[in-house]
Amino acid sequence: STSRHPTFTSDWSSDVCSSDLLSLDKLSGRPKKEIRLYLEQLPGMAPFVAAHMALVVFSGHAVPVDDRLGELLQVEGAVNPEFTVAQMTGFLERHVRADSAAETHAALTAWADAGTQRATMVRTTKRSTRTGTGRGAKKKRTSKSKA
Repeated sequence: STSRHPTFTSDWSSDVCSSDLLSLDKLSGRPKKEIRLYLEQLPGMAPFVAAHMALVVFSGHAVPVDDRLGELLQVEGAVNPEFTVAQMTGFLERHVRADSAAETHAALTAWADAGTQRATMVRTTKRSTRTGTGRGAKKKRTSKSKA
């Protein structure tokens, strides 16, 4: 079985990762696709982190998607609800131009942050309303008897 992506065994790869130390200095100047593939193949490297590093550190074409953003994209109907996070990342990268990737990532992250805060507020308000302590809770009327 052959892999679609090459495994990096070149001299520059061994220079980057020697013993227990990882230095990304030797990656600068390499083709961005090679850098992204190298990052994705590092043991324990999460796809979101590899994409985020490719975008932020190396100015590569990437639109990182984490679980939180992925869930919001699916809830809002922006992507196929059957997509995995990796499929969502690929979908966005095919539809967002490289020169717009950083701006798009920032906008999507802000939207996901706002969505998470909004969802937390809704859950808190619903919970408080049920217990009678939230904004929507009815105040008990106290009747003072007139003597």
